[in-house]
Amino acid sequence: MSGFSTGKFSIDGVLARGDLFIISAVLSAGALGELLAAGAKDANVPVIVSGFFGLACFAGNTLAFAFADAARPPEVVTYSSWFFAASLVASALCVWTAAYK
Repeated sequence: MSGFSTGKFSIDGVLARGDLFIISAVLSAGALGELLAAGAKDANVPVIVSGFFGLACFAGNTLAFAFADAARPPEVVTYSSWFFAASLVASALCVWTAAYK
């Protein structure tokens, strides 16, 4: 007995549970933390835009995970992939703004 699962690994099976929504929310929250920790005292346009985009991605991923159980698995896979891509862009924008403000 090896102790490993005898079932086949399927990335669609993992994504269908909505785990990527949680990863995306954590990514967005970390980037927002970077933006806030940078001490953006002057609320210029890049800080406001990147902060709003990061917060929207965090909220969207959190809500999507809350409702993922009611959706069909193929929809969860598709939406979580798109939300992850948007969260990645928003996080990069937040970190870039924090570094070069």
